[in-house]
Amino acid sequence: MIILASGSPRRQELLRKLCDDFVVELSDAQEIQRSDAPRILATNNAKLKAQAVAAKHPDAVVIGADTIVSLDGKIFGKPDGIEGAEKMLKQLSGRRHEVVTGLALIADGKIYTAAEVTAVFFGDMTAQEIRDYVATGEPLDKSGSYALQGGAAKFIEKIHGDWSNVVGLPIRRLKKLFEQAGVKLETTPNVHQVKNPLVSHKLTQLRDKRTSPKLFRELVDELAMLLTCEVAQNFQTYSVEIETPIKVCTVETLDEENFVVVPILRAGLAMASGVLKLLPDASIGHVGLFRDEKTFEPVEYYFKMPPNFGEKILLVVDPMLATGGSACAALDLLKARGAQKIYFLCLVSTPQGIKKLSEEHPDVEIFTAAIDEGLNEKCYIVPGLGDAGDRIFATL
Repeated sequence: MIILASGSPRRQELLRKLCDDFVVELSDAQEIQRSDAPRILATNNAKLKAQAVAAKHPDAVVIGADTIVSLDGKIFGKPDGIEGAEKMLKQLSGRRHEVVTGLALIADGKIYTAAEVTAVFFGDMTAQEIRDYVATGEPLDKSGSYALQGGAAKFIEKIHGDWSNVVGLPIRRLKKLFEQAGVKLETTPNVHQVKNPLVSHKLTQLRDKRTSPKLFRELVDELAMLLTCEVAQNFQTYSVEIETPIKVCTVETLDEENFVVVPILRAGLAMASGVLKLLPDASIGHVGLFRDEKTFEPVEYYFKMPPNFGEKILLVVDPMLATGGSACAALDLLKARGAQKIYFLCLVSTPQGIKKLSEEHPDVEIFTAAIDEGLNEKCYIVPGLGDAGDRIFATL
């Protein structure tokens, strides 16, 4: 049995990205308040929380976590009220600070610990913006008086490090602790292969080397629409009242402006047009990456996103998920600047690419039309469809 010694809904949501089967039990440990170094303080508090629960469940695997905010060595805990929250946010405004999470995992009587540090850069906030944000009540139970996953996203200029650490549970670091302790996790794969006769038909045409660039582009566009329909099953609707030619009725609709379509350049552009046909009022961002032909590693050359994109749902599109390097690099860039909810859409993928993306970004759901055999010595997908970018832009 795995026990999370925290009542935080945010930590519970993040842990579900690593394992499905766990229970929550609040720890009655008293946190240390002395002014130790942030890493030491957070780690010791995490140990205390885990040990208090493990004492009651000696055969369980217990996870403890403690997150603090540090500015110039000064530790910011939870505010003592509205004035305290406003004071903290004024100090954070226009500054770089660190978010530190200590982790403790107890398994078979042994304690495994780690700490994750993420740098967060706040833009300048006016006094009115601070008052309005505090008035929402969101900052009052948060360390540092803000929530990345909430209204504070609009104040954050960039993040260096693991965004999930800022939310309260660094899942990559925690996954390493599980591995170190020899705890095997059972998770539901976050990959969805779209099995549809029409998708199979279009994909067969796309793979054919005789397919012209014009038809190839059209097929990519159509397949992107079909994938979007599959992803859309996860979207939240809201009720509106309209009048049909017959009567007034209440129906469901989407807020299209809550979506950002993000093609990974250059091949992703062809998929973006298909997604935008279904979500025409969505914003568009661009991430430019190319693959070094010697190292096969991604290299960034362009990044441009709309304002407040971190608060929206991102649909990242790229026809191919081969090694997973470019996809992971793009997601790293997006999360470092505040992105939280991301779906990744591709036409053809490999087990290697899926494994890498799932391990590095377990919170991102993958939607693919096909999972192919693997990669050849040049890291091309087999059987694949060739170089998607060259076939789209006729640069063969």
